[in-house]
Amino acid sequence: MGEPERESPLSLGGEPRADFAHAVRAYAAPLLRYCQQRLGDRHLAEDAVQETFLRTYRSLSEQAPEKLGAWLFGVARNCCLELARAGPRAAAEASATAEAVAQTKSENFGLAELEVALERLDDAERSLVFLKHVEGLKCREIAALTGQPLGTVTGNLARTYRKLRRSLQAGRGGA
Repeated sequence: MGEPERESPLSLGGEPRADFAHAVRAYAAPLLRYCQQRLGDRHLAEDAVQETFLRTYRSLSEQAPEKLGAWLFGVARNCCLELARAGPRAAAEASATAEAVAQTKSENFGLAELEVALERLDDAERSLVFLKHVEGLKCREIAALTGQPLGTVTGNLARTYRKLRRSLQAGRGGA
């Protein structure tokens, strides 16, 4: 493991945003392999890499260009440790969320029925659904955006899906 054998992607005096984009291109694949090896799960590894780059971007001006690779792998290691600690709980909540979505999709509810069910949600619940499915954000991104812990976001999302499913079933005269 280690950084790619090439010049540092950040140049002294370069444009920070362009340098960051170059760093992402240079290190994304090696970081993903590293995180996947540590976590044993591609989705968690993708989350770890995303968090690594988010943290890097926030402190871009503090990094010495020649030490970027080592710093990125250190941040990735910390992200992996954090995800591994939250792993069983977060994985269970994500599984419950995925199951709720799959069940709702398999019941073939129409758009009009879905709109009525969405109107029955409170603002916070509608916001979660919007961020997840319209904006396409991952739960980790929603957590960062809202300032809530990841477990809170995934738990609230799972409850919102259950509420939606019950509302859709009630609208059809189901259980």
